[in-house]
Amino acid sequence: MPSGSHAGGYRLLDGYRTRLTGLTAAEAETLFLAGVPGPAAEPGLGGVLAAAQLKVRAADRISDRFHLDAPGWYADPDETPYLPTVADAVWNRTDWSGLTSAGTDFTRPAGFDLAVYWAAYQRDFHGRLHRDRAVVRLAPGVTLTGPAGEAVRANGRADPDGWTRATVPVESMDHAHGGFLRLGAGIEVVEPAGLRTRFARTAAQLVERYGNPAAPGGD
Repeated sequence: MPSGSHAGGYRLLDGYRTRLTGLTAAEAETLFLAGVPGPAAEPGLGGVLAAAQLKVRAADRISDRFHLDAPGWYADPDETPYLPTVADAVWNRTDWSGLTSAGTDFTRPAGFDLAVYWAAYQRDFHGRLHRDRAVVRLAPGVTLTGPAGEAVRANGRADPDGWTRATVPVESMDHAHGGFLRLGAGIEVVEPAGLRTRFARTAAQLVERYGNPAAPGGD
């Protein structure tokens, strides 16, 4: 029990222990997987993660207020057959090649910061992802998402007919064709000419397929 001090304050008697035991190394290592129980369980860390979470909850009730829902809702989770091998290499700092442990220790470069490296990698990835540009017109009420939506908000201008004209970044012409096509008649591609021609060809094919009521499936 705590004991008072003549100089003020408190100290713990020798041998005093709290009911909350400390985290083991394995438990601490798995805390970063909180919220993704599937990947944690696959390398055999599910039980360790559960024990770590119980200890953290006993110390703090943050988990009662916040919940991280990491898995996607609209797609099946990706299979991760090699995650146990990779996780083991990370935990033990073992060098590996071709998903087979090389049996040698890996030394982290001096000054290496994983968070800084990952942030820089993401910036580089997104910088390379949207190198092409397209000029589009959007019908009133039609919006784009992601970098294209940000571009519309930044440089979009209203045409006399009420549509919005903007230059937007695109990942590729194939990607732009598929993405813009989902907006139907709510978008018009102005440039590049090749993409506009491709949309015209697609529209002609749709008219040919659906424009004849006597064709199979017609009314």
